[in-house]
Amino acid sequence: MPAVLPTRLPLSGDAALEKTRHADSAAREQRRNSLAAKMAADRQGTGPAPTAAEIEQCREDAAFEQAMGRLLADVPLPR
Repeated sequence: MPAVLPTRLPLSGDAALEKTRHADSAAREQRRNSLAAKMAADRQGTGPAPTAAEIEQCREDAAFEQAMGRLLADVPLPR
């Protein structure tokens, strides 16, 4: 059986792109955690409610993650 080669060789910018993706993912996670904390504080009466902009940003983050998940699910994985 022939060996399966990668579809492309790594490029010099791949490491920088991976760092950017990781930072974006960490920022989305931090926003989600912040929103959850604000919502809990509002329910307990110990803090202000989250703003509409914060809620909308988390909705956009969730939609982005779902879209990326769907795209990546359709991509065949290298063997």
